[in-house]
Amino acid sequence: MTKNTLTDLTDHLFRAMERLSDGGLAGEDLLVEIKRANAVSTVGNGIVNAQRLRLDAYRAASDLDRPEVIVAVEGERERPEPERLAPGKTDD
Repeated sequence: MTKNTLTDLTDHLFRAMERLSDGGLAGEDLLVEIKRANAVSTVGNGIVNAQRLRLDAYRAASDLDRPEVIVAVEGERERPEPERLAPGKTDD
């Protein structure tokens, strides 16, 4: 099961917003929540930007009909080594 999905990120962002909207926070507690919300937002932006870059790379590879790039973007960790022909040999 996948941990830390984009849905989880959305949930964290909404929880941070809800905590900030809590009328019971004041003084130091409010400052701590503001710092926490800023940290969650900063990390969230980084995650979203990384996913956007990944999607853009996938789209570009699809447009160029480059399946090897698509495989790399999709996160396949181990790819078989390409077969290498001995010098002077042909595939015929």
